[in-house]
Amino acid sequence: MPRLPPSHVQPSVAHQNHVFLRSLEPALHLFKIRQILSAGYQEMYYSGHRPSPQPLVLTWTLCANARDWFDKSPKHTPHYFTLLYRLELLYTTIVLLSPSHRDPAICDYSKALLFDRCVDYVSQMHQVIENPSAFPFLSYVDIQRVHQVGRRFVEVLTQNYDRLLSSSVPTPPPVPCGTPDPPYLAPEDRVNCLPRAITCLTCIRDILQYCGRRWNMPGLLEEFERKSSEVRQRLMQTSAAYRAPPPPASYVTAPIVPLPANGGSYPSFDPGYIGSSGPY
Repeated sequence: MPRLPPSHVQPSVAHQNHVFLRSLEPALHLFKIRQILSAGYQEMYYSGHRPSPQPLVLTWTLCANARDWFDKSPKHTPHYFTLLYRLELLYTTIVLLSPSHRDPAICDYSKALLFDRCVDYVSQMHQVIENPSAFPFLSYVDIQRVHQVGRRFVEVLTQNYDRLLSSSVPTPPPVPCGTPDPPYLAPEDRVNCLPRAITCLTCIRDILQYCGRRWNMPGLLEEFERKSSEVRQRLMQTSAAYRAPPPPASYVTAPIVPLPANGGSYPSFDPGYIGSSGPY
């Protein structure tokens, strides 16, 4: 890796004989998150096929390393690096949270985190294709990542449908003293999960359609359509049930019970698989 000049040296002096006139620091910082991702992936998928006795210690530690990397990102960079760093953090977190040989049965808190981070990642990437100037070096690899994240999203949602569409925040399981805190999941991250899930699937389709138009490679979209059709249909049926009008009064046989004072109404709705074969 290229060496950075000492911080006390003026950029014009440090780079006067270099082909690049801008600092290499923003780009070199990306190597560090790839190292975290590679080390975590090696440990979770390749170092052994036996479940870890304390898988959350490994997962939370790796996620904390990724978050620390993001917090230490260079501040004075071209605007698109801020988005790039966030996308790298989200993708790395999704890989680390996903079921693996070391943690094949992830906890409910990890499932809720996985749902939230997948939605966030897809939303960020969808904004990119709507505004290409925000991320000028979008590549086919980025589209493949969306496909992989989409397959992971479909899988975790299919297997935990009712739990992930509820508004509750699962409690993280106990871990040994000294384990880093898990990634934060705020109560507002669990609001309106049904429309968020529907929107996420729609955004993934939009991104993969963009891939088909730009690179003439419709295969990713076709595969995702097959994998997601069942859960998409279920989501639309659930959404339609929420929007259905109430039954006529003559069919109401039970007495009407007032809602508790502390609230009980539903919130209003505003209408790739990363498996053992690797994320790349």
